[in-house]
Amino acid sequence: MSIYPPQNNHAAGELTELRQRLAELEKQAAALANDNRYMRELYHNSPLPYQSLDENGGFLEVNEAWLNTLGYTREEVLGKNFSEFLHPEWQDHFRENYLRFKALGEVAGVEFEMRKKDGSFISVSFNGKIGKDAQGRFRQASCLFQDISASKEDEIERQNLQAQLM
Repeated sequence: MSIYPPQNNHAAGELTELRQRLAELEKQAAALANDNRYMRELYHNSPLPYQSLDENGGFLEVNEAWLNTLGYTREEVLGKNFSEFLHPEWQDHFRENYLRFKALGEVAGVEFEMRKKDGSFISVSFNGKIGKDAQGRFRQASCLFQDISASKEDEIERQNLQAQLM
């Protein structure tokens, strides 16, 4: 006589299925975590300054290139509004046009000046795209910029030289 209850093949089969499903889910979770790690590395290691903004233009995230280009720490940026990092002449323009940007869905090649932590300004060329959820609602604005200060200075010098030649 056995001290164990009789084996129920149906229950044993269900238990095996549950274990297989659990192993499948654990494998999927590991793959998602790996993908998430990969995407975060792409974001933070991008050679171009990259930022994510909320529906009001507040910073959700910035990458290392953004911080290095402008000289701020992440803590000095996150939660603040993008307009706070613009040349004063561009702050109202941003506030007035952010709604238009969200409605259009993207902007490309917009040029303006941004304030560095040391108080100096750089000229940038800015590109952005609005991300939406499955229902088409705003999720975030994903934007990047390039420092075009050197090319702007070169253009001014070229124009001055051309004026002198005339």
